[in-house]
Parts: sequence; C-alpha cells; structure tokens
Amino acid sequence: MEVLSHQQARRVMALDNIRASKRKAEEEVAATARKNRRLDLSQDTLDDDDGGVTAQDLLNGVVQVDLSHAGGEFLQILLDDPEYTAQFKTKYKDCRTRRDRVLARNEGFRIQLDAMARSYLEWRKSIESGGLDTADPPPPADVGTGMTVTVVDTFWEGVAAAFVCLGLIPCAPKWPSLVITTRLLELYHKTSARCPSLTIQPFVKSICDVHGLPYRPYLWEQFSFCYDVYLNICDTACALTLAVLGCDTSRWRLKNFCAACTYKLKGEADLIFSMLITMDGNNLLKRLMRKEDDEITDDGPVGVVGGSRERLDDRVVKGDYYLTCAQVDHWTKDRIQEQMQNIVPCSDSEEPNPCAMRWTNMINNMTSRMWSVFDETGIFLALCQHGFVLLVADMIRSGELSKYPLAIIEAVLKTFGENIACGYDIGCKFGTTISLTTLGPMAEKLKFRSVVGAFHGHAHNRLCQLTSLPTYVAGLFHCNNYRQALGILDDKPALLAGMENEKIADRQVFASWLKEEGDYLSKLSKEPEEEKEHLDYYQALVNLQARETELTEVLQEWQVKTSDPSDPEAKRAETLYNNHCRRAQDNVDRAKAVVDRLEESIPILNPWTPSMPEYQKAAERSRACSYRQSLDELEALVVSRIFELTKMNMSQTGYKLRRHIGKALQTQSRGIRRALDKYNLAAHALKPPHPIITYEAIMEYSFLSQFDLLRDTRQDVRDRPWSTPMARYLMDKHFKILRAEEEITRLNIEIRRVITHLHDEECFLCLKENQTQATDPLLAYQIRLYHLERTPYAEIHMRRFKNLASNPRFTGTLLPETAMSDELQIKDGGDIVPTVISTCLSNKKEALESATSTVTQNSDGANTTGSKDSNHDQQHSEGKGATSKRTRMRTRLRIYRNILDKP
Repeated sequence: MEVLSHQQARRVMALDNIRASKRKAEEEVAATARKNRRLDLSQDTLDDDDGGVTAQDLLNGVVQVDLSHAGGEFLQILLDDPEYTAQFKTKYKDCRTRRDRVLARNEGFRIQLDAMARSYLEWRKSIESGGLDTADPPPPADVGTGMTVTVVDTFWEGVAAAFVCLGLIPCAPKWPSLVITTRLLELYHKTSARCPSLTIQPFVKSICDVHGLPYRPYLWEQFSFCYDVYLNICDTACALTLAVLGCDTSRWRLKNFCAACTYKLKGEADLIFSMLITMDGNNLLKRLMRKEDDEITDDGPVGVVGGSRERLDDRVVKGDYYLTCAQVDHWTKDRIQEQMQNIVPCSDSEEPNPCAMRWTNMINNMTSRMWSVFDETGIFLALCQHGFVLLVADMIRSGELSKYPLAIIEAVLKTFGENIACGYDIGCKFGTTISLTTLGPMAEKLKFRSVVGAFHGHAHNRLCQLTSLPTYVAGLFHCNNYRQALGILDDKPALLAGMENEKIADRQVFASWLKEEGDYLSKLSKEPEEEKEHLDYYQALVNLQARETELTEVLQEWQVKTSDPSDPEAKRAETLYNNHCRRAQDNVDRAKAVVDRLEESIPILNPWTPSMPEYQKAAERSRACSYRQSLDELEALVVSRIFELTKMNMSQTGYKLRRHIGKALQTQSRGIRRALDKYNLAAHALKPPHPIITYEAIMEYSFLSQFDLLRDTRQDVRDRPWSTPMARYLMDKHFKILRAEEEITRLNIEIRRVITHLHDEECFLCLKENQTQATDPLLAYQIRLYHLERTPYAEIHMRRFKNLASNPRFTGTLLPETAMSDELQIKDGGDIVPTVISTCLSNKKEALESATSTVTQNSDGANTTGSKDSNHDQQHSEGKGATSKRTRMRTRLRIYRNILDKP
C-alpha cells in the first residue's frame, strides 16, 4: 500500500477548503444572476424611493411598465416578487428523523475498516523507535504568503485511511470536520481501563481546560465517534495478530482466560474441583429507553405506547466475552416451564429449601420484573476465583432472572467439562433449579456443584450452611492466599491440645458432629410425626363441631326473624339469610367429608365424642403439639441467630461481612418476634399454663448453654457434645484446617501452571515474531506489542514466587513443566523442542548451570562451519538458523535467573 507523504496529506486537507470556497462562489454568482433578471425600467416611470417594481404596485396600477412585442415582462415581475409567489407554494412536512445516521456512519467506516487497520499498523510501525512522543502530526510550514490550489489525486483506500496513516482518527467516514490524534485516544483508553468511572465528557472538558478553550456540548459526541472508530481499528488489528498466532479459534479466549485455572500440566494431581467460579447480577448499570410520546386523541389517551426513538445501531461486541441474546433467551421462563413438564418431579423425601423466603431473587427468580422505562438494567457477571472474567450477560428489560445464570453455566460446562464449583448468593436454590431443567443431566454427569459464597453464606439458614457453605464443602476455600493457609495450619497444635482437654480421641468425630447437627436442625424444622393421624382426626372433629355450631346459630337467627312478603327489605334479608344458611350447610358437609375420609384411612371403628377418653387425650396432645411446634420454630430461629452471632464476633471477620451478617440478623429478628408471639399463645393454652417469654430475654441468649427454653422441648440440645462452646470452636478449627490443606495442594498446582505459562508464552511469542518478520513486518511488530502487553509483570510474579519459595514450609516447585495443551509449545519440523526443565533437575542451580552450558554450546556451534554443525542445526531446527535457537535458550536462561537471583 502506498504511504502518503506529508505534502500529500496537506493536499487532502486543502481539498476540503477548495471545495467549500467553490460552493460559496457559485452561490454568490447565482444570487447576482437573480438580481440582474429584473427589468431595466426607465427612471422617469419609477419612483426613486421604490428601489424596484413589486407585483402589488404593478397590479394596483401605481407604476407603468413598457412591454415589448415578445412579451414576458409582466410575468417575470410577478415571479420575481417573493411575497406574491409565496401564496402559491406548498409547504411539505419534513418527516425525516435521522434515526439511521449512526447506522450510516457505521457502514461508512465498515467499508474502510480493513484499510484503516492496515494504515494503523503502518503508523504504529513508523513510531517504533520514538514511541508515542513522535506521534504528533507534522507542524504546518511557516510561510509569509499562501495560495489556494486544487489537488486532483486518487484515494482508493478512502479518506479515513489517509488520516489514520498520519495518526489521526476522523469523526466521519467521508467529510470529517474534526480529527483526534491517536495518541490522545490511546491515553483515554488506558486511563479509562484503570479508572472506569472516568467518562468521555469530563475527559473532553479537561482537554478543553488544558488548551484554554470553552467546552462545547458537541465535542464529547465527536470524541465518542472517534473513540468508537479507534476501538474498531484496534480490535481489527488484534484479530489479525491473533490469527497469525493461531489464537483465533472458537472460544479460544474462554479456554485460556486464566493460566492458573486452564493451563493444565502433565502429571499434576487431580483436584476435587478443577475450577472455582462465582457469579452475580448487578442492577446499577441501567440505561433508559427513549420512546415517542404516547398516542393521544381528542377523547384522551388511546393506550398505545409510543415507538422507540433510539438510533439504529447494528454493531455487536466482538469476541466471546458477552453472551448473545439468543443464548440467554433459550432459558426464558416459558421454555423452562416446558422443560419442567417433561422432567419427573422430585420425590417427597426431598427437603424444602430453608432459605426460600430470605432472598428476593430466590423467591421470584423466574418472574422478576423491571420498570419498562429501562432498556438495560445491568449485567450478570461470572468470574473465576482469581478475578478474571469468564462471561458477561446483559440484563435486558428484566431483573435478575434465572435465565442469565443458566445460560452462563451451560456455556461453562460445554467449554470446561467436569468438576466445576460455582458460588452464587442463592446457590442452594440454584442447584435445585438446574436439576429441574434439561441442563440437569449434563450438570449431574459433569459433577457440577452449586454452593453459596462465603460472603453471603453466613446470612443463610444454618441448615443451608451445613451443606453449601465453603467451610464445610470439601475442595473449597475462602481465600487464595498461601501464607494465610499456612497461618491456619499453625493452629493445628492448638486443635490437638483442645481435643485432648475435651477427651476427643479422633478428628473424624467432627464430621459425625456436623451430620448430627444437621439432623437435629432438620427435625426442628419439621412438624412432629408421632400420632399425626390421630391429631389430624381430632382437629377434623373440632372443625366439624365448629361448623355445626355456626349452622345452628344461623338457623336460630332465621327463626327469630319476622318476614313480611310485601316488604322489599324483608325479601332482601330473606335472600341474605338463605345464602348464609346455604354456605354454613356447605361448610358442614365439607367438614363431615373430611372426618369420614380420616375414619376410613386410620381407621376409626367408633367415632370419637368429647366424652370419650381418646378424644380428651387427643385434645391434650394437640395442645402440647401446638406448643412444641411453636417452640421448635422459635428454637430453630434463635439457634441460627446464635450461630451467626458467633461468626460475626469471630476474629478475622471483616467489617463488610459483619455488616452483612448484621443486616441479615435484623431481618431474622422480625421472624423471631412472630414466632415468640405464637409460642406465648400456645404456652398460655397449656394446663397448667407455661410462663410467658419476652423478646428481651430471647435477645440475651449468646450461646446454646444459655438457652433455657431448650429444657422444655422434646430434645435437649445441651446434652449433645457438639453444642458446647469449646466443641464448636474445635469443630470450626478442624474444618478450616482441612480446607487450608486442600488450598495448599491447589496453590502448589496453580503456581506451577502460571510459571509454565509464562515460560511457554514468552518463548512462543518470540518465535512467532521472528517467523513473521520475514513475511509481514507490520504484524511482527504487533506481535511484539502483544508480547509486551501480555508479559509486563512476569518479572514481578517470578520475584514473588521466589520469595514464597524461600519459606521453608513451601511444598511446591517453581520449575516449569510440560503443558497438556500444545497451543503454546514451540514446534520445529513437527517435533516439540524439549525444554531444559524436562530433565527433572531437582537443584535450581544445577538447572541454571545446564541452561548456561547449553547456550554456550549453541553459541560456539553457530560460529563454526562444518558438517557436524550443519547436521546439528538440521536435527533440531530444520531450516531455522542457530540464532533463533540461541534466542529461545537465552529466554529460558533469563527466566531461571529470575528464579534464583535476589530481588
């Protein structure tokens, strides 16, 4: 492609000025011609003050006009008078909305995008030596006089590409009125990436302040146009670079988004969960939907909502970060309900979710609504445990629906396979939702596990925590911190000492205690099963007796009434009484049907009467059962509150987590008040009545040993070994130590993955740059920039890993290993070049000496000619010189030096 010189570029900009001047001159000539078309009337027939003949003066006979034999003067005077011709002109309504101007601008840039991307590559290559400091356009020549000339040239690549060659980004594809330097746009791009709250408008205002110019509202819009073009050019250049590197396959970014999670090595141990992810929705990124005014007639609004006023825009986000609307809408409410109809419902033994009424997005996760004024209400984001983005979904005209997490989990399972754990604030319920959809068999086959995040977990019901909190789930941990895990392991001697004092022989006891606690809380949440059928029969008899009493009262009220057939009020009262009597009789019939059904199912040979001992005994049991149910409900709430208070007052609990637990406790306190009122009513109904408990007394209980109410229940939890403060402290320490040991194993594997990825990626990019340099220097330079972007912190990582390895308790290794994937492996002639680390040298200094000697041998071999050296080069390189091989060996040597050298 021909590169424009600075003189040619100035010709491009001068051409716009020439065309504008030409248009202005043509307009002046046309105005003069219209003026000269007026008749040259004699001065003796015209008044000096008139300044010309008007149509009205001519029609009124005020002035005289000489007419020629050819004629036409009279008609010309009429046509030249704007006031006369205005009455015959038809005014047409301009219905253009310009809604497609964004679409037209995008299409204009899309045609030139490839040429602009190529020009951008040339511009970046041109500033290779001086960097962005040399990216300024050339200053105008200082001449005393100037001249305007018309330049005729061919721009087969478009005017926009010519601007990009000079480091300028135009705001329009054809006739831009403003251009912005690429250096300024790159500055904003880097700044906004570090500070997302910095929007375009304050940035443009600051630029105006720097130049001492007043801010104009249209400037931010023009800057936005240029910034969009700049991002499209960068995306195109990045796509060309990834294509050369072979990294443009489907879902390549998703499969390699995090080295610690995805860059698996040969021979590494299997983890319980191969990947830990989390996801949640955010409803703060709302965007209004602009609409036309509602249709209104003379009779008022017709109920028709106005159409959209949004500008048409067909652009889509490139890459695989965002899920498409089609992927998300596959899990809409209607489709999920259709899928649920084809799935066998859960068995009766499955427990109801204890947290269903505590989380709003768990209650209506399939029917969430959002104000129609918003087009986008936020995003639904999925991250790995290291903070890298997996997928993003736009929440469009809805709240946090279940279709968003379902779509994300579907994509994750199809990409990464089995043994994935996902943390979600309603993870306990979300696991049930997955099992009820067509995604359930896949999730079960791939051993997917939905859990509750550590941050939200302590606001869930205690029974839910025992199965979904990361502390009690094998393979999970609450922090990616090697030293923190080692600090938790330091508590192991204290745990053993405490076990000795409590006479606990084995740590396996804690697992049985955890199961026993879960069984205890499950029974508290259920109604007692003993003698349930007899209690139901007694309650049915009580209801039948109440309905019969109600019917008797209605009949007695009807008998004392006097009716007068001629009185309308009496007729209306008679109809009302008949309705009451009919409804009372229906209630009696329904209650009698329930009694008959229970007598057949139990069975009951002799129906009970209030005088029978069975009836009186069942009445006593009913009052006691009602008391126990209310007490169990109150106990479950208070015990859960006590456990959560224990977490909130525990050391190393952050301020935000304490506040979060505190808000959950406030909500739970209202439930405790309702349960306490129910308990007091049941206690008063007993014979003899039990004492009334106040809310203040409940709030004073700080642990199970102080819960005096438990002595009145059918189960006294204080007799359980796991209910004492010391036992619970030791059990908590035990499970944290287990999770810390699992985290040490995971971190040893992930650290080696990161080191291997740094090693393989650097060698791979260096080789690709050397190979591309001969065929396409522009893309070779882009590979170098990509290399600098990918590995700026490699040295810092290696220094931190070395400091961690200096800890005598470090059990991992910092030596790279061979990856299972060959995408970043260096291949020469089809064979992977063996790495020095594959010799499994245990001593790092020995590895350094081996790498140094290898580099020396290759250097000597490169300076010697002979058949031996030629065979050596052919064996290892097949057409590649010894220079590229020495470069790879020096790269490995530099990595090993980073491991061994002091910081």
